[in-house]
Amino acid sequence: MIEVAKKALLENNKERFKKAIELCSKNQINEVDEQGNTLLHLAVQQGSLSFVKNLLAKGVDISLPNKKGNSALHLAVQQGYFNIVYEMLEISQAAKDRKRKAKWTDKDRSDKLTILKNSESKALALLNVPNNEGEIPLIIAAKLKDDLIYKKLLLLESAPGYTKSHIDKALSLRQKHIGNLKNKSFWSAVLETFCPSASIAELTESFAYTGLLAGASAAVGLGLNIAFAVISILGFSAIMYANYKKNQSEKNAAEELEELQAEQAFLHSIRKRITHLSSQQSLTAEDQKELTSMKKELTKSIQKPILVKGNEKNAADYVTRKDKILAALSSVGSFLCTYSGLLGITGLGLGIAATIMGTSLSALIVATGPIGVSAALGVGLILAGALAFYHYQTRKQSYMVFGEQRASIYKLQYTIYKEQQDLIHGSDKVLTHIDKLLQEPSAKSKESKIEKPAPEKNTSESVLDKYNHGHKPGEICSIEIKQLSSNGFMKNTQNLTNRIATVDEHIEPPKTANII
Repeated sequence: MIEVAKKALLENNKERFKKAIELCSKNQINEVDEQGNTLLHLAVQQGSLSFVKNLLAKGVDISLPNKKGNSALHLAVQQGYFNIVYEMLEISQAAKDRKRKAKWTDKDRSDKLTILKNSESKALALLNVPNNEGEIPLIIAAKLKDDLIYKKLLLLESAPGYTKSHIDKALSLRQKHIGNLKNKSFWSAVLETFCPSASIAELTESFAYTGLLAGASAAVGLGLNIAFAVISILGFSAIMYANYKKNQSEKNAAEELEELQAEQAFLHSIRKRITHLSSQQSLTAEDQKELTSMKKELTKSIQKPILVKGNEKNAADYVTRKDKILAALSSVGSFLCTYSGLLGITGLGLGIAATIMGTSLSALIVATGPIGVSAALGVGLILAGALAFYHYQTRKQSYMVFGEQRASIYKLQYTIYKEQQDLIHGSDKVLTHIDKLLQEPSAKSKESKIEKPAPEKNTSESVLDKYNHGHKPGEICSIEIKQLSSNGFMKNTQNLTNRIATVDEHIEPPKTANII
């Protein structure tokens, strides 16, 4: 029957799969193939949420690893299937609905809920279980380009608590990804300048001043006026510079957010990690290093975050003067590019017309008169001004992302500050527990150095062994000499060895009591 279920899974036949697993026993549904994969592993590889739900409801063991050490949860994170990850951890919308319906009385859902609750507990425990490459799901998620799963796992309230080393490794992977994006900021700015987005309005705007720049360059190519091209290039460069600075600022803010989120996750894990470490019989060097990191994090000075303006209420209030200057600079560039381009194209048109009419360009301009020239300049000015104004409004909206990022940064900083203060001043005395755990290894080592007293022998053995020092009767050993000297019976023991025979002659045999 398991083969029927596997075939239905590979063929994406949901009805046949559901019927097949209903007929499978608990042992059958957890059978593995030559790679160590269960049906749940295969369902995750297929990316089918419905098959995963059916298997979880049936009670499949989510904790079983394949030959690479990957559980089904590890695979789901690896593939980036956030909906499957959320379902396994019981944080999906469907899981929330199930918990809400648990209180309903229309039918008994206790068995299914018990099975899913057990599966959730195993899934949460897997968050700290590494695969054969030593990677827990958090580190696997940090490698993905999309940070959705990573952030959810990092800040998951029900997570068992990540170690500092795991959080640091995940953060380094995320920062490496952001660093690569920062290195590409220049080319991103060039691309954004030519094609800001897929928006029809912005494409029109982009092609407008790009086309005008090309027109001005063409006019220069015909020897009309190099000034138009120079101004157009300057305007185009201003737009590109503003885009470059915007991209850099976005990446810097994203990097700061990543660091703050990692710090928040570490603080959130401290209580859980202390509980875990307290249950250990002995602490490893890595455990002591982690405790030291906890103490350092709690004892470092974190100032209460202060608002820049003091009255920020929404994201728009977090937009700074520098952001507005960059938006204005981009708009000025748009105006220069558009106006000079229009004049360049106008000059190009006049040059072509003069050639057709067999006259010179200067003669044609003079013939046009002041009114014609003013009209051309005025129309170009109006068109360039309108496009620059539209450009400014568009850029002002796009720069709102800075305000949103700064608002998020401030909220995170304040959350971290409160979390640290709660850990320091809380009734559970976290710092005291950390100090106690750090001192326990040394206390244990001191105890091990104290020699235990030898067990007392019974009375008969102690009496017999009192004078039994391993020599024949009638002889005096060094132990007895030392005892006699310490008791004052011998003041001079230097020549004692030469007088042993004499001493032996004076020793009386022990007297025995006569028993009548």
